[in-house]
Order: sequence, then C-alpha cells, then structure tokens
Amino acid sequence: MASRLMATGILGVRRDVRSFIEVSSGEVRALAERLRRRTTIETARSVYRFNVRNVKYPLTSDGSPAAGFEVKAYPWLSIGLFKLYLATYSQPYAWLLPSQVLKLGYGLCADTSNLCTTLLRVLGLEAYTVLGVVEAGEGFYGHAWTVVKPGDRWLLMETTIHRGRPPLIPLEEASERLGIGYLEIARFDEARLWVDERLMDRYRMQMARLLGKVEL
Repeated sequence: MASRLMATGILGVRRDVRSFIEVSSGEVRALAERLRRRTTIETARSVYRFNVRNVKYPLTSDGSPAAGFEVKAYPWLSIGLFKLYLATYSQPYAWLLPSQVLKLGYGLCADTSNLCTTLLRVLGLEAYTVLGVVEAGEGFYGHAWTVVKPGDRWLLMETTIHRGRPPLIPLEEASERLGIGYLEIARFDEARLWVDERLMDRYRMQMARLLGKVEL
C-alpha cells in the first residue's frame, strides 16, 4: 500500500493527489451547500447535474476531445495593438484544483472527478476519486471517475463520458450498462489513499499520462 501518490498541478508542481480534494475551499463549500437536497441520493444527483451543466470538456482546435492530457500553448509577443504569435507547442496537461475548475469552467476527467468528490465530501457523503483504466475497443486508457455511497451501495458517477446516461449506477453494473470496462487502480479522498501497486506497475504508461508520471 502506497503512502502517497503524486500528480502534476499547475506550473508543473507535483502534489499529493489528496490535496486535490479541496474540502477547505470557501468557494467550493458555499457551492456544496447550494447543491444540498433533502436526501443523500438527491444530493448526489444534484452534484452530478451541476458538473454536467457547468463544466465543459476541453476540445482541441479541430473539435476533438483533448483526451491526450496535453494542451496547446500559443505564446505571443504584444507590439502595441498587435499580437505576434511566436510558436505553437504542446505541454503536459496539469491537474486543476476544484476551485480552479469552477473559475475556468473546463476540466478533464481527473478535474471533474475531484470536483464532484470534493462537493460530496463537503456534504458529508462517503466518496472517492478513482484512478484507473477503461477498456474501450482494443485498448486501455487512463481515466478518472467518482464513486459515492449515498446509501448501502457504492455507485459510480461518470463525470466526463456517457453524460447522457443515468447519473448514478451501481458499481458492479457500470461496465455492462455503459459498455466500457472499468479497472480501479487507486482511490482517494482528502485524507485516505489506496493504491494497487501491482496494477499501477502493469498499466504504468496509461497512469503516467494521467498523473504526469508515476511517483509513489
């Protein structure tokens, strides 16, 4: 069992993944209270709906999903009223804090999962961000999602793909109902962390793209 798991944040700063469950943010806590409903299951659905309606998935310049965990940067030189673009280059995608996701209105799977997990944790629900791989077609791809337990069953909250599907699906039924295989490698909240180091090593390439690099 790993004692830590690091991810790349803004400006290339490496941070423990648990720090991205930003339960101390005043902005996030205020939003969470606005999303609270009468029951825990209704509250979880409210969090899901907020994410789907207010956080967009980044796209590349041709309109394709920016799923490669890289973003395009366009440095420019300002000369009076004119901007001279010097170059175009790719830089590794960085994880955003939930408060940053709210300001930008964009986020990849790790960002939206951490936002939903944070909101659920502030609201007193048992929830984790899960890092792992999904099997789609003939390949395995790094991915993140949220799991929450508003009652006596663990439910999967898919925060980025299959957004037209039911917001909460029993965990053991998710792969069949969504038509995609989910394999959990790590899960965390603001305090707890669990990592399957054997699977982390097996899917090191996919997880390195998700985390920036694998560093336990």
